[in-house]
Amino acid sequence: MPNIEQILRTRIENDEAHTFVVVVPNDAARLKRQSELIAYHPNKAVANLQVLDIENFVQRLYNQVRPSKYYISPGLQHLWLHEIADSNSHHADIYPYNAFRPTRNTPIPDSTLALIVDTI
Repeated sequence: MPNIEQILRTRIENDEAHTFVVVVPNDAARLKRQSELIAYHPNKAVANLQVLDIENFVQRLYNQVRPSKYYISPGLQHLWLHEIADSNSHHADIYPYNAFRPTRNTPIPDSTLALIVDTI
């Protein structure tokens, strides 16, 4: 059975560096290992060589399994804040959620959101 170093050398020489990932303990070891692996290629240039320190490796794994974040646009945040903080909300006593609904009397910032609200 060939050793790991020989397998890595063969894959780098055949321009197959994208088929493996090397994980090392720290950044100094990453730089050293990266230069060692690059030396295996005849042209001393390797595309898609992934040598990661343990911190970056764990971060990449974590980024793949955690749920993605959903961001609220600044225009929508401003609209919500303006409507919630508006003490003159129309008929707030009749319908308690009117504070969240834009009215034509409330100025809305110039943005795509403002154009949509004006159209509605």
